Formats: sequence, C-alpha cells, structure tokens
Amino acid sequence: VAQGFDVNFQPVRDLTTVVSAELRTHTPNPRAVDGAAVLAAVSATSARASQELVVLTNALHENRANVPKVNEIAEAAAGQDALLNLASSRADEAQRARITAVRAQDAAMASARTTGINIAREGTGTRSAQSDQDALAFSSVAGKRLDMLNNLVASSATDLQQQTTDDRGAALWRLIFLGGLALASMILI
Repeated sequence: VAQGFDVNFQPVRDLTTVVSAELRTHTPNPRAVDGAAVLAAVSATSARASQELVVLTNALHENRANVPKVNEIAEAAAGQDALLNLASSRADEAQRARITAVRAQDAAMASARTTGINIAREGTGTRSAQSDQDALAFSSVAGKRLDMLNNLVASSATDLQQQTTDDRGAALWRLIFLGGLALASMILI
C-alpha cells in the first residue's frame, strides 16, 4: 500500500518541482520566488519522507539484516532536515509555523528511525509479531509526519497560487493605470 502511495504521488511531486523551478526563474516578485523555493523544498522533503516510510517499514516488517537497505534508508532520511531548513529560511510566518509543526515530530521520527535502522542492520530474518509491531509503530510515526508534510506541500502550493493570482491582478491594475495615463497624455497633447 505504501509503495503504491509513493508511486501515485511521484508525478505530482515532479510537476511541483518543475512548476517551482519555472516560477523561481520567471517571476519578478521576490515573495513568489520565496514561495516557489519553499514549495520545491517541502515537496522534495515529502518525497524523501515517503521513500523512507516505504523502505524502513518493509525492512522492519521483514526483520532482516540488509546493508544496502540500511544505506537506502539513510539516503532517504538524509537531507530532509536541510530541506526543511531551506524552506524555513524562505518561508513566510504562516509557512514557518507549519514547518515548525512538522519539526515537532523530529524527535519521535529520529527515535523510530534509529530503532528501525538497528533492526534492519541486525535482523534475524524471522518475521514475528514483534517485527510487525515495530513496522506498525514506525509506520504510524512516519505516516503522521508524511501527512503533515503533504499538507504543508498543499498549503504552500495554495499560498503560491494566491500570490501569483495577486501578482496578476496587480499587474492588470498597473496596466490599466498606465494605459489611462497614456490616454490622458494623448488627449492633452
């Protein structure tokens, strides 16, 4: 189920990345540039968190030592903190508050991640009720954080959409004003 979730949302994440990159390079409004940077960073964080959820939950469920899997887990976890720092540095106050709410899950996530990685390193390969319980516990913590990240992506996209809509409206009013000035100057001449 988790892998299907990750596969289904990957095209949306890819689109978000492309749109954010396009806006960052083509909009004259610094707030929209910051909004696009926040959107790109939280989207990338969500993708990494989703990958981590799938890989580590499977490792815990299998209760099997697997060094490549441990490396894959570490790679998925790496950079999430840096991406959230980047997003926070460019975020407005409302976005920063939502990022802080996600960060409130960091201690629980780090603990669950450490437990999971240790089991993935030293697992016996024997599935048990305990391995299922460990997988469920991690999945619960990681799933809650992933939901918060996905909500952060959605709200950041909405914020950016509102910002670009406001910019478009302001540009239209400037155009009307300048057109009115041009018309007035033509009448006076």
